[in-house]
Amino acid sequence: VRRKCQKLVGQPSNPEQTFDIFIMCCIGLNAGVLATQHFEEPRALTSFVFSMNLIFNLIFVFEAAVKLYAWTPQIYFRGGWNRFDFVIVIVSFISYGIDGVGGISAIRLFRLARLFRLFNKLPALKKLFNALVLSSSSLFNIGALIFIVFYIYAIFGVALFGKVAWS
Repeated sequence: VRRKCQKLVGQPSNPEQTFDIFIMCCIGLNAGVLATQHFEEPRALTSFVFSMNLIFNLIFVFEAAVKLYAWTPQIYFRGGWNRFDFVIVIVSFISYGIDGVGGISAIRLFRLARLFRLFNKLPALKKLFNALVLSSSSLFNIGALIFIVFYIYAIFGVALFGKVAWS
């Protein structure tokens, strides 16, 4: 059975492309289903979203279980993305238990964190993400500079037009 699981998911250093593509498609479709939720949605849509989320979560549990069995827990948990995905799977099922509790349903949005796995699988997206991370300190400085410029213009605006009557 372990050999069949290894054939399905591949090895940690060389994962099976077909299985990975299937999981990436499921991640994208799951994000799309989560995006259909809106205020005062019909009951049919609510039950559809719930059912689809349950199906996707079962697929992700299957993925984690097969990889755990095929690679053994020691090897599976060595990979940072595997630990990340395992935590998301656990949180997903915890969110079903606390779904009715007010304010805590935001934990369900944690499932969207699966989209970060796409950064690991798509090299171009990974390069863009790394560039964004490396430039984040500069972005903070630019944001602070823009804030200061807007603040100065706001002070000028109040000084010049503060005594002008409305209308």
